[in-house]
Amino acid sequence: MLRQKPKRRSNRITTLPYASKVEILQEFGEEKTISGATGKWLQVRYKGKKGWAFGGFLVEHLFDRETMFHIEELEEND
Repeated sequence: MLRQKPKRRSNRITTLPYASKVEILQEFGEEKTISGATGKWLQVRYKGKKGWAFGGFLVEHLFDRETMFHIEELEEND
């Protein structure tokens, strides 16, 4: 979700679809855990809209399915 303020219950601006690319503008506050994900609130720009997204739900790089399969295979063998 892209929210108006860096708060879980803040009004939604829009939903960020899976694999959306966003521009990170700034971080806010201390790390928190929400729904099992840990991160900080990040102010981002998405398709010309500016708002706040929880960093625990974002990833820096998105891997394709084949890469993810190999990463999971390596983790299982550790």
